[in-house]
Amino acid sequence: MIGTGTAAQLDLRARLRGNDASVVVVQNARYVPRDRHGSVAAPKSLTMRDVEAIRNEVATIAGVSPLVETTQLVKHGRHGVSMSVLGIEPLFFRAERITLSEGRALTETDSNDSAPVTILGKRATTELYSSDPPVGTTVDIAGVPFIVVGIAGVHEQSLMGRDFDRLVFVPFRSMVARLSGQIMLDSIYVQSRSPEETSEVERRVTTVLRRTHELATNHPDDFVLQNRSELIRAERGIGGALRRLTAGIAVVTLPIGVVGVFATMWLAVRQRVREIGLRRAVGATRMTVLRQFVFESAVITGIGGLTGAVLGLCATWLVCELSGWPRVFPLVTAAIATISAIVVGVACGIAPAMKASRLDAATAVKAAV
Repeated sequence: MIGTGTAAQLDLRARLRGNDASVVVVQNARYVPRDRHGSVAAPKSLTMRDVEAIRNEVATIAGVSPLVETTQLVKHGRHGVSMSVLGIEPLFFRAERITLSEGRALTETDSNDSAPVTILGKRATTELYSSDPPVGTTVDIAGVPFIVVGIAGVHEQSLMGRDFDRLVFVPFRSMVARLSGQIMLDSIYVQSRSPEETSEVERRVTTVLRRTHELATNHPDDFVLQNRSELIRAERGIGGALRRLTAGIAVVTLPIGVVGVFATMWLAVRQRVREIGLRRAVGATRMTVLRQFVFESAVITGIGGLTGAVLGLCATWLVCELSGWPRVFPLVTAAIATISAIVVGVACGIAPAMKASRLDAATAVKAAV
């Protein structure tokens, strides 16, 4: 459990570190309060007016990019697949740290000219193409031809659950002019000049959007800001909580193991009264009998601890493989667990061993007959 917990923490940390801490993502609020008794689904509120206001009024930003997402039928030849299409500007690729395996990236010129060009995710490429090189070919998006200029490399899902490998990217203005005609935005990406200025950018963006949306002082925001630097700071707290959870589970299971070992050894003494009597009759001392049962207790718990450690390492490897997490093999933890099992076995075996060593030989043989 400690191994899988560590692997999950490392995977979360890698995902968080893989995001640009200087980026603030503005999204539409999902719900807005209706009255004291509940809330209703919020309509989209972000527009290009918001983008221009942020660009003109927030001086500490390095760039701002709108985003529109829609689902369209994407075809190459006779083969068509329904996919999510994102209308973006170049800042999006930098913010999400998306790299290309082939071709070129989208440029400001592509967006300004509403150019019919597109970049395909890796899985999207696999689903549309069999063996032909995709770069330079044409795909139809909602019946509109677009030239494939690049292929994105393999990427993990984003923290928001978006699968970049199955997306189709087009310039933002091309999306609006040629595909959706949508004027309401799904997101706005804002990049500060440095991670240290992200909080200030967030505060100023909030002020600008509340003004452009004409929200009253007591009215809640109809948008949500996601500060990635805050997610990175939260990861430390999550890691600490995960460690405390695994430690707590270990503390809870320890008494169960103690009771089990003690009961097993106590039952062994009761069932082996004749053996103990015979050994005492042929000259075994009390100390010899005591050492025998303490040793047996240590061996039983040692084998159990070692078996559990091996199975735990195998289970950790399997979970990491199935989940795509970093492989973690907590050998030190496994060794400590095995040694702890032996110590617990010896401690739990002392009382039953003392009982066995105090048995009178004649009484023990007679009782067992």
